[in-house]
Amino acid sequence: MKFIAIGIFLISLLIGTNADSIITSKGTQIDLSTFTLPTTNTSYSYTVSSTNNIYYFNIMDYAVPCNTKTADKNSSICQLIPGANPPTSEKYYSFGSFTNSSASALSSDYGAQISYSSFTNCGKNGYRTTYMNLFCAKPGTQLEVTSLIEPQSEGGVSCQLTVNINIPCKSTFIGGGWIFIIILLSVTVLYIIIGSIINWKVRHQHGAEIFPNIHFWRNFGSLIKDGVFFIKGKITGSSHTPGYNQI
Repeated sequence: MKFIAIGIFLISLLIGTNADSIITSKGTQIDLSTFTLPTTNTSYSYTVSSTNNIYYFNIMDYAVPCNTKTADKNSSICQLIPGANPPTSEKYYSFGSFTNSSASALSSDYGAQISYSSFTNCGKNGYRTTYMNLFCAKPGTQLEVTSLIEPQSEGGVSCQLTVNINIPCKSTFIGGGWIFIIILLSVTVLYIIIGSIINWKVRHQHGAEIFPNIHFWRNFGSLIKDGVFFIKGKITGSSHTPGYNQI
């Protein structure tokens, strides 16, 4: 049984993903923790040229200065409306918290979407929300906001944002080398289990003799050494092989 447990553990290490990962509909992995800035740092920011509104955001943690400038201390994205004479007339609005968010793969594209909801009321339009679309780009690509859409609802108030971001993604498909290792490991485990059962139930062997071909494996190291010296002898022209006397 211990061989089965070891095999399952190793395979799980090869193909496992963490809780902050999303597998897209096209088989790539987005690790959200990779793009979450330490909360001691400044957040990502983006300025909408048509309105001069500035947006600060983080991925799966609160964003600075949203956590101190808005009523939501866990705000992941907030809007700064610059005033005529800042900072007295500037206003901050939270557009969602990481504690009130959900993430899923985009069904029709190459990426994932995180939706954030805030706890602050947006007038009669409900709560402010953000839909952050993460699109997979080439590995090594830096996180880049390609567009931010702030539709104006009734009364000219922005209650829903859509943020489109390019991020690097990595493939979750296992390469040929790992496939070979997994197959080799699986075959080895099956060989040991089936061989042991046959030796135990059919041949009525006990103890170490249950292990399949135990005598071969006990001498395996010596066979390898003899093979090395044999090849060395062929290369160097020497006929000396340890353990054997030349006739």
